Amino acid sequence: MASKYVDHYKEEDNEGNITFTSKELSLTSEGFISLTHDIEELVDKYTGIEESAFMKCSEIRLDLMDLIHMIVNNKCDIEGYEVPYTGGDSALSPDETEE
Repeated sequence: MASKYVDHYKEEDNEGNITFTSKELSLTSEGFISLTHDIEELVDKYTGIEESAFMKCSEIRLDLMDLIHMIVNNKCDIEGYEVPYTGGDSALSPDETEE
């Protein structure tokens, strides 16, 4: 299930032909940029200092990316229970998905 934030990674050759498509979902370029912005905004909000987190949140971003990838690929395990995507207001909401 793809969206503007999460999709299967694809590689193309010089002529635009798809040469590789990943089996698992991952953040798109837009998702990566949006996640970075959102993290920086959170730090700014709680410190009260604009741009206080600029270029300082890479480890947090990587941890969140790992969590997002586990959830969208149904690999997130909480107390022994698999957590499948159930819809709702998320990056994979049906109303925002692309066909």
